[in-house]
Amino acid sequence: NQKTSYVADFSGQWWAGRGTRIALLCGGGMYERPVLGQWSGGAIQACDETSCDRIEETLEHAGFTVIKIDIEQLGTDSAIGASVRETLSSCRAVVIPGGHDIPQAAALGELGKAALACILERGGGLVGICAGAWLLGHGTSLEHNYRWLPVACDPKFGDNGLVGMASLTASSEGAALLGDGLTGEVMFDESPSMSIIDPAPALSLEPTTAQRTIERITVDATYASPGVKAASFAGCAALERMGEAAEMLVGTAAVVRGVVRSGRKTGGSELKAGDAGGTEFKVEDAGGSELKAGRIDGKGGREPTPGKAGRVVLIGPHFEMTRGGGEILARAVAWGAGAQPP
Repeated sequence: NQKTSYVADFSGQWWAGRGTRIALLCGGGMYERPVLGQWSGGAIQACDETSCDRIEETLEHAGFTVIKIDIEQLGTDSAIGASVRETLSSCRAVVIPGGHDIPQAAALGELGKAALACILERGGGLVGICAGAWLLGHGTSLEHNYRWLPVACDPKFGDNGLVGMASLTASSEGAALLGDGLTGEVMFDESPSMSIIDPAPALSLEPTTAQRTIERITVDATYASPGVKAASFAGCAALERMGEAAEMLVGTAAVVRGVVRSGRKTGGSELKAGDAGGTEFKVEDAGGSELKAGRIDGKGGREPTPGKAGRVVLIGPHFEMTRGGGEILARAVAWGAGAQPP
């Protein structure tokens, strides 16, 4: 039962984990996807088990200490839930994996959502992959979407059975940060087709009272022609159902990063849509320093410190499921946790 390694040895690189604690949400209930034409939909777990296993393997190989957190326990109002939220608060960043955003939001509830918000408000990072990206951004602007980055997802690319390999093109900044492998093919599994909302709407202040301002948002990679190449009969059928709409994937965002300052409003720089190579911002308190312990509040996270800048990464496709994609994922998580290239 030897595990397959998806990353090379990069213990000496800037993105090496060096024991940094990363929380990985896992588990959760099943969600029955709606029938679409001849596609039967079917049940999907809140946090897909295979996705979680590959993420854990990849990050541990990169030197991170991965703490698996049961998503349902995280949102539970109980002694176990409080203990799990305490454990989460000790992590530098949180990864929300593939699966489905609706059961993820349901499992987290207000307590779990507040615990994630406190990670961001203390200068930590949140990395959403596929379903996690739907959840953290605006998604399709439904009530359960957190809207912590002004990033929308095209509903045509969700719950439709489209699985295959997608082509990506990296921006120069994206390639410098996440690696040259960002340009190429990556596994696509009902992954979000993302776009920056411009002008950016006001950020939701719930579930905490902290103000949030976007200091920077960057598109690191976009989907390239020919879009998705189906890898199965079901994928071919999905492309046939979508028709010309499938071509709308090309040119949309596949990987987006944002810096979000919480606490006091600092009057940061104006958001520019699609800024992939703009002015570099100084990100205070998002560097490699350890998070300081603080009192655990009633909402399940440490007290937010005014002025902290947290980091959010939204990744549409599945690098953890792509041979050679592990380094890209490790780099993205390292950046989310506060690391910077030299």
